[in-house]
Amino acid sequence: VRLAQRAPPTMAQSLMMRGLTNYITELRASKNREDEEARVDKELGNIRAKFTAARLSEYDRRKYVWKMMYTSMLGYEVDFGLSEVLNLIQFPGFKDKCVGYTAATVLMSAASDTMPAMLRAMRGDIAAADPMLQCLALTASANFGGSKIADDIGDTVRSVLFGAMVPTAVRKKAALVLLRLFRVKPSLLPVPDYTSRLIDMLELPTLGEKQAVLCLILGVLAKNGVEHFAPLLPRLITMLNAVAVDSHADPHYVYHKVACPWYRVRILRALRHFPFPTDKTVQVPLTDVLTDVLRGTPVTKSLNHNNASHAILFEAINIIIRYGTNGPASLRERAVEHLSKYVNIREPNVRYLGLEGLTRMASLPGTREQVLRQQKAILISLKERDISLRRRALDLLFATCGRDNAEEIVGELVTHLITADSAIRSEMVLKIAILAERFAPNLRWYVDVVLKLLAHAGDHVSDDIWHRAVQIVTNNPPLQRYAAVKMFQAVETSMAHETAVKVAAYILGEFGFLLQEPAAGESATGDADDATTVSGSKQFVALHQHFDRVAPESRVLLLSAYAKLQHLYEAELDHVLTPIFEAHTTVLNEELQQRAVEYLSLKAQSDDLKGRVLEAMPAFEERESVLEARLKDTSKTAKDVDEWGKEADGAAVAADSPAASAPTPGRAKRAKGGAVGPDDESSSSGNEAEPAAQEDEDILGLGGDDAGFMGGADDAFGAAAAGDSPNIVASRGVPSGSLGAVRTALFSFLDRGRTRAGLFADDTVQLGAVVEFRGALGRLRLHIVNKSDGDLRNIEIDCPGTDAVATSIVDVPDRVPAGERPALEIRFKCMRPFADLIPITVSFHSGPMSATVEHSYALRAPVFTTSFLEAVALPMDALKARWGALAGEPKAARATVPVLRDPAAVLRAIGAEVVQASPEHGALGAATFRTEATNPDGKKISVGCLFKVSPQGSETAIEVRSQHGLVTRGLVNSIKAAFAHGVGSA
Repeated sequence: VRLAQRAPPTMAQSLMMRGLTNYITELRASKNREDEEARVDKELGNIRAKFTAARLSEYDRRKYVWKMMYTSMLGYEVDFGLSEVLNLIQFPGFKDKCVGYTAATVLMSAASDTMPAMLRAMRGDIAAADPMLQCLALTASANFGGSKIADDIGDTVRSVLFGAMVPTAVRKKAALVLLRLFRVKPSLLPVPDYTSRLIDMLELPTLGEKQAVLCLILGVLAKNGVEHFAPLLPRLITMLNAVAVDSHADPHYVYHKVACPWYRVRILRALRHFPFPTDKTVQVPLTDVLTDVLRGTPVTKSLNHNNASHAILFEAINIIIRYGTNGPASLRERAVEHLSKYVNIREPNVRYLGLEGLTRMASLPGTREQVLRQQKAILISLKERDISLRRRALDLLFATCGRDNAEEIVGELVTHLITADSAIRSEMVLKIAILAERFAPNLRWYVDVVLKLLAHAGDHVSDDIWHRAVQIVTNNPPLQRYAAVKMFQAVETSMAHETAVKVAAYILGEFGFLLQEPAAGESATGDADDATTVSGSKQFVALHQHFDRVAPESRVLLLSAYAKLQHLYEAELDHVLTPIFEAHTTVLNEELQQRAVEYLSLKAQSDDLKGRVLEAMPAFEERESVLEARLKDTSKTAKDVDEWGKEADGAAVAADSPAASAPTPGRAKRAKGGAVGPDDESSSSGNEAEPAAQEDEDILGLGGDDAGFMGGADDAFGAAAAGDSPNIVASRGVPSGSLGAVRTALFSFLDRGRTRAGLFADDTVQLGAVVEFRGALGRLRLHIVNKSDGDLRNIEIDCPGTDAVATSIVDVPDRVPAGERPALEIRFKCMRPFADLIPITVSFHSGPMSATVEHSYALRAPVFTTSFLEAVALPMDALKARWGALAGEPKAARATVPVLRDPAAVLRAIGAEVVQASPEHGALGAATFRTEATNPDGKKISVGCLFKVSPQGSETAIEVRSQHGLVTRGLVNSIKAAFAHGVGSA
C-alpha cells in the first residue's frame, strides 16, 4: 500500500524543478555549439560555487545534481560534485536516494573515490525493510554491474532473493540483478549447492516472480549445463502444459489473446538445453505440448497477436531442431508442414519466418523431400523486391540442393543472377560456385557454370572462385582441353570480363597446346567442341586484345601466358612477343617489370632450361575447398547470438579498467590519423626524380570492382550499465547498391569549382564534405548528420597518411546526438606525387547498448592529383618549347573524351591556366603540381604540367605532359574519371 501511495508523487516532485526546466530549454535554444558550451560553462561554474557554499537546501542539491546529470548526458565532462551525489544516497528520504542513485549510475565509475562509501550505502539499502529503497539500490547495482559490485553486494542480493516474506517487486529485481552479477562472478551460485533452491522457487505464487527466476535459471544453464538440473525438466513441462494446454493463466498476463507469451518463451528456451528425454512419462507430455504449439499458431490479422504467437512457435521449432533425429518424426513433419504454409502467405514478415524456419529444418534428415515441395514458392521469393526475403530464399535453395536437383536449382539461380541487384550478387555467385562443384553431374557442366558466372557477374567472381576453378581443371586432365576451348571462346569477344581474361590467361598458357589437334582418348566425348582446333597466334590475338584495358595484376598473368605461348610457337610468335617484353622492362610496376625482364632473358637460355622453367604446372594438392571454408566463416559471422549463453566478463573488465575509472570526456578526439608526418625524411622526394612506387594502370583506383573500391534482450531494468561493453547485434557498411552514387559524389570534386557535396547517406547518418586546397595543403571538413532517433556513439575516423600525403584529424566528437550535425576537420599535406586515393573509414555505434548496431563506412577522400594544381601563366613560346621537350612516355599521356563545346572549360575545371583557346583549334593550358617536399637547396619541389585539348571530329583528345610520369598518369586518369561521372562534360 505504501508503495502505491509514495512512488508517483515523489518521482513527479523530484523532476518538477523550474531551474532545471529553464536550463534544458536554454540549451535546446542555443544557435550553435559555441553558445551551448558557453551556457554549460556558466552553469557548471554556478553549480560548483553553490556546492562550496555553507548551506544548501535538499531541494537545491537535488536540482543541481539533475543539472549535472543532464550536462554529462550531453557529452560534457563533469568532474566534480560526486560527494554531493553520495550525500543524497546516504540521506534517508526516498526523493534524495532516487536522485542520488540515478546520478551515481551516470556520473560514477567503478574506480571513483566515492565508490566504497556508495557500496556501503547500497548494501544497507538492499538489506533494508523498505521495499522502495531496496528497489532503488537493486536498480543501481544492476546498472553498475562489474566485478566490484559482484564482490561487495552479490551475497546480499542472493540473500534477498532466497529470503522469506520478500515483496514481489523486490524479489523480481533481485533475481534479475543476480543474473547480471552471476555472469560476472559465477561463484555467486555454485552448482549443485543452489540447484534445488532455484528449482523450488518456480513454485512462487506470482507469474512475474517465476519469469524472473526463469531468466536466472537460463543464465545458470548456459554457464553450467544441465547435469545437475535433471529435476527441472518435468517441472518445466508441467509449467508449460499448465499455460499452453490447460489455459491456467493470470488474465493480467494475456497479451492480445496469447496467454503469457514471454513466460512460455523462457520455458521453451530452458527446455532447449535438455536432450530429448528417454523416460516415456516425460516424453509424452513434452510431445503433446510441442504438438499443441505447432497446431495452435494460426496467422491472424492482428500483428501483435502474430508476433507473440510466432515467438512461441519458433522457440518450439528450435527445440525440434535441437532434438534432431532423437525426437519424434511426427514433430519434424508437422513443423515443416506448418512452415510451408507461411512460405505461401503474401505478408512479407510471415513469409520471411517461413523461409528461415524451413532453411533450418532442411538440415534435419528426412525433411528435405518435404521442403522441396515448396520449391516453386521459394523461387518466387527469390524474385521479391525485399532483399531480406531474397537472401532467405537463396539460403533455403542452397540447403535443399542435392545431386538429384542441382542442375535445376543452379540453372534457376544463374538465370536470376542476370537480373539480380548487386546487394545479393556476391552471395549468389559464391553459393552457385559451391553447388556446382559439390553436386556436378560431370566436370564439363561445372566449367560451363563458372563461365556463366564470369559472363553474368564477373565483378562479383572473387579470386577464390576462379582459383578453385583453375585447381579443378589442372587436377583433371580429361577436362583440360574442354576448358581451354571454352576459355578461348570466352575471350574471343572484345567484351570479355577481366576475370575471364585472368582465367583464360592461365588455362591457355597451361593447356592451350592441346588445341592444336582434335580431342582424342579420355578428352573426346563426341562433343562439337572436341573437333575445335586453335593455332598459337589465334590464342595470342584473343588474349592480347584485352591487354591495354586490364589491371597490372592481370597483365602479369598475360605476360606469363605469352612466355609459354612463345616457347611453344616460337617461330610463329617470337617477332610479336619480344617487343612486348622489351617495352615492359622499364615500366614502374615492379611485378610487370620483373616478369618482362625474366622472360626476355629466358629467351637466350638453352631449350632444356626453358623447357624446365616453362613446363606445365603440377597438379594441386587435394584439400578442402576454400569456398566451403569461406561459407563456414560467413555462417559463423551471421549466427544468432544466444543472449543467455553470453558472458559478461568483458563488461567486468570494462567497468574496472583504468579507462572506465575516469569520467567520460565530452569532446574526446577519437581519431586514428596519418601515420606519416610532414617532417618524415622518407616523405621528401628528389628533385624531379621518379618515385619508386608502383605504376598502376588505374592510378586512382577506378578500375577494379566495387568491392575493391569500397574495400552488413533481457537487461535487468531496460538499460545497460555505463561500464558494460555494447552487445553488437548487427554490422552495417556501405551497401554495394550505393557504390555508384558514392563514386559519383566523390568524383564530382574533380571540378575544382565544386567545394561541397554529400559523400554518403543512409537511414542513420549523412556524411557531407567541404574541401579547400591551397598549393600543397588541403583540408576537408566532414559533417556527420545524425538522422536516427538516438545518439551516435564511439565515433572513430580513420584516415591513414602515406609518404606521399600526410594527414591529421582534429575536432572529432565522441558522440552525436539525434538531429545534430557536427563537423570535424582532416588536413592534408602533399609531399610527393601519389597514385592511390586516400581511404577514410567512419565508424560508430547506434541503438541501445543492449542491441547495438556497429557502423563502419569505408570511403575515399576527395583528394586527387588535380587537387594540388595551381594555375601558371606561361607565354606561348615557352609553352611550345617545353611541350616538345616532354614528348614520349611516361612524361606524356593522352585521353579521349566526348566532344566539347568549350575546350577550355575542362582546363579551368581542374585548375589549370588557359594560355590559348578557340572552339576550332582547342585549348592549351599550364599548371604546376605543388608539394611540401624540399630539394637539397631547401626549395619546395613542384612539377610543371602542360595540357592540350584538341577537337577530333566526334571526339576530343586531351594530352597531358609533365616532368613526372606519375603526375602525368594521375592527371589523365583524373580527367577520365571526371568525364565518366559527368564532370566537365559541358
